[in-house]
Amino acid sequence: TLTENSGDPATIAQGSSSVETPVESPLVVDFICVKWGTRYSSDYVNRLFRGVSRNYPYQFRFSCLTEDPAGLLPEIRRLNSSTALPGWWSTALVFSQKDLHPLSVYIDLDVVITGDLSFLRDYRGLFAVMGTDGIACEQANKEGYNTSLVVFRPELFGLLGDQLVEVYSALTKTVARFDFWTEMVVKNADIVDRIWPGKVVDFLGACKNGLPKDASIVVFPRNPKPHDCQEEWVKQHWV
Repeated sequence: TLTENSGDPATIAQGSSSVETPVESPLVVDFICVKWGTRYSSDYVNRLFRGVSRNYPYQFRFSCLTEDPAGLLPEIRRLNSSTALPGWWSTALVFSQKDLHPLSVYIDLDVVITGDLSFLRDYRGLFAVMGTDGIACEQANKEGYNTSLVVFRPELFGLLGDQLVEVYSALTKTVARFDFWTEMVVKNADIVDRIWPGKVVDFLGACKNGLPKDASIVVFPRNPKPHDCQEEWVKQHWV
């Protein structure tokens, strides 16, 4: 349901995760990442693709939104955009894509896939995002969103990208991050940490004593990044 608040932005409200929507398991899931600019190399994209390939046992399509596809594995579909946004704001362009399957998964590039991803296919809600409470670098933003991982229904959330493009210049004078914009636009999102406890974890917050036994996705929202790490489990899974 799209509703207008007293001012911008428009908001997308979704129900509680306790209310399941009557959606069948998808035949194909889209996994999407973004490589825009020079911060991350094609190697990061390829390693993420291989991690998904090893750990998602069902049919999927893997795409990378990028202005420079050089070095990407041929199995990776390239997505482009006529609009360029800097840094983490480029994530918004994923939600403006029109050719995505009914269940899609956005994943940051600075992520290591460490275990089975089948649980993502069983999601019956509309929009799930990581919460900030379990992320070490996010303790000043309690009960917020972290978009290192987003599971969503593309047909319902185009506004998240389309409206941002329209208001970007004015918005970024007062809003510092795409995560904050997502909090403004998507109300009552499902929180990944609550619906799949222990499956998606923060490197600094959860991996001080090694890889947690149930973890399937480890995010690295600040430093260190995967290429900086000497832990054996990172070397094993980030290949």
